Amino acid sequence: EWLFKQSKDIVNNCFKDKFDDVFENLRGNGGPKVVSDDMRSLLFGDYLGTVDEPDCLNRLYEEVPDVGELTQVVEICLEEYNNTHKTPMNLVIFRYFLEHLSRICRCLKVFGGNALLVGVGGSGRQSLTRLSAYMCNYKIVQPEISKSYGMAEWKDDLKALLISVGVKGQPTVFLLTDAQIKMESFLQDIDNLLNTGEVPNLFPPDEKQEIIESVRVIAQAEDKSK
Repeated sequence: EWLFKQSKDIVNNCFKDKFDDVFENLRGNGGPKVVSDDMRSLLFGDYLGTVDEPDCLNRLYEEVPDVGELTQVVEICLEEYNNTHKTPMNLVIFRYFLEHLSRICRCLKVFGGNALLVGVGGSGRQSLTRLSAYMCNYKIVQPEISKSYGMAEWKDDLKALLISVGVKGQPTVFLLTDAQIKMESFLQDIDNLLNTGEVPNLFPPDEKQEIIESVRVIAQAEDKSK
């Protein structure tokens, strides 16, 4: 409610426009004024072009003109996901679902974007993340935790993740649940990834040199193509 009032004051006083006229398309209560609940329909994203433009780099980030149209796009993407993955997701698409999907997609498209999803078990946090990643054309990477999974396996997973992203250039979502955090040091490594983009002392000198050589070849090829 506070944000709604602030937005209304800014539009009226700073931009000298009538708030109710600017957001007239959102008015769903049948009344003459836009109310705070109407603003839930104000969504932005590039997912409307998901069906026609698979390459996420060429999509336009724009306002969603109709929530019904977004629902149809999400239904198509969910069907495609279920047809191309071994574990299909049986999801019910409703207003709250779309709002969270939009937020996650926006976080993923930001450079170095990350999100902490809070909720009770079974509320759909993983499913929403997987569908969002699919709509953004990102690969999902999630560690497979077993009884014998320890620090060595964790480091190997991080190495494979960083090589895939940094050397191969594969847009990736690293999905980690609270149940998969077997050691506190896992969180320390995640913290380092989010803050600096690397994990200290993860790669030995010989592996680091291989990575440098691989990246050098890619960088030289890109420089020649300009």
